[in-house]
Amino acid sequence: MDWVSVSTGVAGIAVVVGIFVALLQLHSMRRASRREAYSSIIADLHDLGKILLTHPNVDQLLDEESPKGENNIKQQWLVLWYLDLYENIHYQNEKGIIPKELWPGWEKEIKQTCKRSGFKKQYECLKERYNRDFINYIEELLKTS
Repeated sequence: MDWVSVSTGVAGIAVVVGIFVALLQLHSMRRASRREAYSSIIADLHDLGKILLTHPNVDQLLDEESPKGENNIKQQWLVLWYLDLYENIHYQNEKGIIPKELWPGWEKEIKQTCKRSGFKKQYECLKERYNRDFINYIEELLKTS
């Protein structure tokens, strides 16, 4: 029996098993990362929902074209919150993180928000804070709304 050949064969099998185990771990880490990423959307949406439930009239600010004083600041923060949420969703969709079947529902909501006059006004002031791909996406929606 040639011990060199046997040890080489065993080493080859160990390498293949090691690669297989590493691939399984990588797959598991990717799944966990996707769950965590989508959880961030749910957390942001939950926080926004708490604001809207606590202050039921604040959502109406998105329909005001020229709010005055404190309402202008509230409108700006509300639009910032929506933009942060939508940018996160858009990014995750572009990277294939969120399931494809969820995107049409999110996109419908984003389109509806883009139609609101207060959103449009504040977006113009805030857009430079966001990723260029996201800005291009929102501006396409604004053209059709």
